[in-house]
Parts: sequence; C-alpha cells; structure tokens
Amino acid sequence: MGKEAVVVIIDANATMSRPMRMEEPDKTRLDCAKEVAIAMVSDLMIQSKTNEVTVVVLNTKESRNFLCKDYDDDDIEDDEEDINTFSNMMEFSGNGSSMGIQRPTPDLLRKIHGLQVTSSSSKKEMKGGDFVAGIIYAADALHQRTAGKKYERRIILLTDAEHKVSTNPKLLLVALDSLRAMETRLEVVGMHFEYEQDFDDAAVATIKQEQEEKESDGKQEPEDGEDEQDEDDDGSSTDMSEDEYNENTLTAIKRENERFLLSLANKTGGFVFAAKELQSMFDKILGRRVIVPSKRKLSFQIAPGITLEDARYYLLLSKASTASLKKKVVEVDENNEPKKNSFGVEMVDDYVTNFQHWDAAGDEVPWDQISKAFRFGADLLPFNDIDEAGLMQPSPVKLTILGYMDTRQVPEYLRIGPPYILTGNDSRRCCAAISALARALKRTKKVAIATFVKTKDKDPILCGLFPLEEMEEPLHLVIMQLPFSNDIRYFPELPSLDDISVKASAQVSAAADSLIDNLMLPDEALDYRTMANPNIRSFYKTVVDRVFDRNAPVVNFRTDEYGHDRMGTPDDIEKKAKMAVDTFYKSFQLKKVDKDSV
Repeated sequence: MGKEAVVVIIDANATMSRPMRMEEPDKTRLDCAKEVAIAMVSDLMIQSKTNEVTVVVLNTKESRNFLCKDYDDDDIEDDEEDINTFSNMMEFSGNGSSMGIQRPTPDLLRKIHGLQVTSSSSKKEMKGGDFVAGIIYAADALHQRTAGKKYERRIILLTDAEHKVSTNPKLLLVALDSLRAMETRLEVVGMHFEYEQDFDDAAVATIKQEQEEKESDGKQEPEDGEDEQDEDDDGSSTDMSEDEYNENTLTAIKRENERFLLSLANKTGGFVFAAKELQSMFDKILGRRVIVPSKRKLSFQIAPGITLEDARYYLLLSKASTASLKKKVVEVDENNEPKKNSFGVEMVDDYVTNFQHWDAAGDEVPWDQISKAFRFGADLLPFNDIDEAGLMQPSPVKLTILGYMDTRQVPEYLRIGPPYILTGNDSRRCCAAISALARALKRTKKVAIATFVKTKDKDPILCGLFPLEEMEEPLHLVIMQLPFSNDIRYFPELPSLDDISVKASAQVSAAADSLIDNLMLPDEALDYRTMANPNIRSFYKTVVDRVFDRNAPVVNFRTDEYGHDRMGTPDDIEKKAKMAVDTFYKSFQLKKVDKDSV
C-alpha cells in the first residue's frame, strides 16, 4: 500500500453540540466526530510512518489557514469574497501547530481532542468557514503537497450539514477538477443524514463529458445547491437572525446540503454515509483500507528452455503482531516527573545495551578478535564470514519447476510456510502462461514441484505450485513450501476404534452430524476474514489513550461491554447446541470436565 495523504475536515458549528443519540445525551455530535478523527489519524500512524495528514476545523472564531491572509486596507475591497470564503477556518497540520500536509504526531491528536463547538452567539460575525470552503481548501492543500507524486488521497468530511453555505462556483469547479485529476475521493460522514450513497469510480469518468455538454450550450449552470444561496431575495447577506434560525430552517438547509454533498461525492467517486451512531462511523471510515501487497520480481522457469522474466510474487498471508517495545531512559526531577527541555519536550533517550566479551584471564577481547563457532560435542569449531559465504549457493531470485505429482501425494498438512501468489503482473503473455498452467493443474488434479530461491544467493527451498481457486477458472498460482525429510515430525499411530469400545453406528454418526449442525455460526459471527485480532486492537487503543493520559489503564477488547468473550461461542448458539452436546457426550462416554477449569 502506497503513502496516504488525508485531509480530515471537522465541523465545529453550534449544531454539532447536539447529542448524537438520545440514549447518550452527554455525547455530542462533535464528540463522535473527534473520536472518529482521532481513530482515523491514529490508524494512519499505525499503518505507516510515511502517511501524511492535516486537519481543517470549520466555523472557528479564529481564522488560520493559507488562503485567509492578512490583506492591506487597499486590497480588501477586491479580495473581500475570498477573505470571507476562507475566514473562520483553522488548519492543524501533522504536528498540531503549523499548516500543510505533514506526517502526524501525538500533538495533532491532542489538538483534535481539545476542539470545542463555536458558540452561536458569535454567529453573525462568521463570514466563512462552511464545508464548501473546507473542501476547496482541502483540494488546494492536496494539490500543493501531492500533485505529480504517488499518494493515495482522501478527503474525509465530518459534519451535520446544518449550516448555510456560501458557494463560490468558480473556486468549486477548479477544486473538483483538481480532485478528479488527482483521483481523490470525498468521503462524507453525515450526522443524522437522511440520504446516503456510495459511488464507484465509474461515476468519475462521466464528469468530463457532462462539463463539455454544459459548455457547448454556451452557459455554465450552477452546481446543485449553488443557486439562490449566496443572497436573499432582497440582496441581503445570507446570515440569518437567531429568530429565523429555527428547527424548520435547519431541516430545509440540511436537506439541501445533503443533496449538494451527494453531487460532490458522485463527482469524485466517494460516498455520503448517514451516521446514526459511533460504531457505524468507525466501520465505514476505518473499514475501507485495502492493503496492496508489494510485488517482487523473479525468474519463473516453467520447463527446461522456457523461462518467464516478467513474473512477480507477493505474500498472501502474514501474521500481524504488535510493535516491539523499546526501552527508554527518562530523566526525572525531584517530584519524580519527567524533565522537559526548553521546547516543552520530555528528555528521553534510547536505551542502548553494550555487549562486552572477556577471555579466560578476565581481559576484554577486542571486537576484531571475536569469531563465530559451532559447538560440536564439548568443543567449539570456528567459522568466519568467508566460511559462511562459501556455504551459500550463488543463485538469482528464481522459481524452477522440477516436475509434477498427483495432488494426493502432497497432503495439505505438509504444505508449510506462508503462501505466496505468483502472477504475471503487467505482462499479458506472462499472465496467459501462468493462468493456463493454473487451469491445467486444476483440471488434471496435479501439483507442480519446484525449487524457490526467495532471496539472492540464499539456499533454495522445496515448494509446490497449486492453482488459486478464487473463481471457476483459476488465474494465479499459489506457492506453498514443502518440507524436507528432517522437517517432518511423525505422530504415533492412534488405536483402533474397537480398542476404545466405540462402534461406528448410525446413531453415533448422527450425534456428530447434529453437533456440527447446531454449532453452525452465522455469517457475521467469528468470521476469520473480518475479525480483527483483539490483542492488537487492545495494544494500539491503549497507546492512543496514553497520548491523552499517561496513566490510562490497559484497554481489553477481548470482552464486550457486557463482559462476554468476543472470541467465544455466541451465547445463543451455545444454548441452541446444548441438547446436541449432551447427545454427543453420552454417545462416546466422554469424561466430564469442569467448565471453569478449561
């Protein structure tokens, strides 16, 4: 997966102080927006240290962004529209203080955590800072930082859309053209929206044609939601008095803004999501990450005299784990609090361990006199770097098919190691050859036996090539390592069924079938394809919590809010299967075990 550049837009209007759910009156819409933004930025930090982000806050009392500058009095009249468009808007960069898209730090999370809604008492002073201005500003920020570079770009808007917008058609069209050119999606999370839709990238291809048709008519029609919004019928400002700003007006504004955001998301291939509660927002925003594996080049010898040089392979599965903890040395003051430098940063150093070696006389051995050795019995036989290099077999990264065997001769339990996918990448001839071989292996029920050198000049491993049966006709091959003789650990033979006094009967077979049928899990429960590792989630959630509170307790995602084990059998399934479990127990005369001791 390439580097990501993300602009998060957070609405801080007075309406965002309303409760997100009536059942939780203390959790406001802005509280939910902040939690989603913190989770989003944290996720980017966890995925890669190269990801970059900036946060734009709408409807703020202060104005701090690149497009709202200090103008001279003589220039105010000419630039007044632009000043108003981007006023009342704050940008917090990756470090939480400057402006521009940068790599995020914990300081940015603290800035997001401290955001507050803007008081409605200052509403008449607000001239800009609506979500349209935020989108235009986000497009400009992405263009300035990422134009012509390899980035995955996203704009995430968190809003209830219950504020009046003042659209600048010219700037908006330029921003949309820029977003389409950079293949940037607009992803809107709307608090209590009525409308929602997910647009695919195919919608983006029709925009240029629509724009050309409008221009051919000799006039440029305003975008949806643009007309009649800048001024009232009497030409006065769109700012409404407090009496007019009632529930009916908010509903009308919200409905019109939703349609407007739908049209913008359609033009960028993004989505508008109608959020009703916090968890659904997490699922929508954090669940869209697609991991693109890095492909490595190799030579693929199909047969003597036939070698494909354009083949690629990549890792299909890898075990995820938490990051290794590093030891730190922290200087503390007399109150046992961490010391800070003049910049307010804690004085922390990496903990470095020095290894020293001593001879029999107790003298330190210089590093250039230290050698490696192999313990052979009670003695040590020396080996140096030249010896180790001589044991290596010089070879390029290569996959060589030796021949073919029947699939039954290569049982699944002997297929070890993580699976790799073999593909032809961008070469159509290479793809055709690999897909033809995959289909032939499936059709004949054979496996290709090959040697695989994954790293240059390293020892080859023995492997099998199997068709990747992801569809009716496989298009790729799966590389699975096979063991050598000294890798196998054979298990002892099991006693026959007669020896344990269990006879295969129709009743016993039915008990096993019934046990399986009653313990069938629904599609959404314990699905290994979508279930996140609770230990990793707990670790990183604890890390984020300690950004705000150094003494925050460890978070446990293994149990839900009711104390039930998320990785245990669901309670309703366990109750349903009780009779089948008892029947199985009686049929095989099993020994009863205390449930609490398991």
